[in-house]
Amino acid sequence: MAQQFVRDHLKCPSTASFGSVFGEYQKAEDNVEFFSNGSYKVTGWVDAQNAFGAMVRTRFECGLRPCGNDRWHLIFLFLDDEPVYADSEVTEAFKRLVEPTQNTRDAAYKAQKQVWEARIADFKRRAREDMADGLTREEQARLDTEVATIIDELERVGYGGDLDSLRDFQRSITEWPMPDP
Repeated sequence: MAQQFVRDHLKCPSTASFGSVFGEYQKAEDNVEFFSNGSYKVTGWVDAQNAFGAMVRTRFECGLRPCGNDRWHLIFLFLDDEPVYADSEVTEAFKRLVEPTQNTRDAAYKAQKQVWEARIADFKRRAREDMADGLTREEQARLDTEVATIIDELERVGYGGDLDSLRDFQRSITEWPMPDP
């Protein structure tokens, strides 16, 4: 029955082959897992044409349970590790798992953002002190490079704060009046 659920989600189901011309066959005992709640997990692969007509091998993982009268209920289906179907029970269970994870991720992001904001404030404070004492061309270049490195790192990690004020600060460093030689 898992094969039919897989076929139902292929671009060209009529081309589906669960064994190949090279004699590769999948044994049920190697690919079917039974659970105490009466459900099964079936894993394997299928060769079928994609939308461009090329034969491709797709890995699948299918959860199902018998409903009686030779009928089966599809619980979930993954094709090449991508979810293509999940019933309402799986969807709800997944939400319960993901919500705390998302909250943890949000808290970690906020903490990281606070660290970056503290580093930016410290950098600006040190740079202003240096600027008040007068900058040599080398010091000006060092500060410009340091702020450019900070901006690059913040962009790389997806910092959601205000980078425009940091870029304005960088411009103020490069436009700072230089002492006469």
